[in-house]
Amino acid sequence: MTSKLSSLFTLLILLGSCSSNTGKEKETSVATRMDSISEVDIMYLPAFTHRSVLHIDKKTGTSTFTVDTTENFGHEVPRHKLMAPLGEFETQTSVGRFWDEGFLHSLARDTTKLGARDGMHVWVFYTDGKSKDSVNVGNDYPPNVRSIILEQLNFLNGKAKDTAMKVYLKELKEYL
Repeated sequence: MTSKLSSLFTLLILLGSCSSNTGKEKETSVATRMDSISEVDIMYLPAFTHRSVLHIDKKTGTSTFTVDTTENFGHEVPRHKLMAPLGEFETQTSVGRFWDEGFLHSLARDTTKLGARDGMHVWVFYTDGKSKDSVNVGNDYPPNVRSIILEQLNFLNGKAKDTAMKVYLKELKEYL
């Protein structure tokens, strides 16, 4: 009898320490996560031999697009980085949503489907300055993800001054 009462008492204590998670608490939790992400790298992998990275940095307020130039292209290689103020990038695209960890995980590849053999693979890496995480977007994305990638590439194309970068960005869009 004593052990039953002891078990019941323990159960009541455990239940009493649990709290219901209201909508307001969920909003606070998401807001906290949004504030904690400080840098995001969106990696575009259109081929096995090269990649490009869009780095957005909340602390410095900058966005930088870099093309890996270690491999040869069928055309002139873009050698310069594209840089833009983050505020401008956020107002003209939905890149500001990338500060929300929940949003980033919503972009993840559907692992129940087989991956496509063609297409541009996309990874998103993010950090709060202490720990890092990543999301595999894959290469067979739904229309909403495709439109997010397309708006980023269109913004970058509008910032590009040299022909090589414009050609490269055009090729990336063809993978979509």
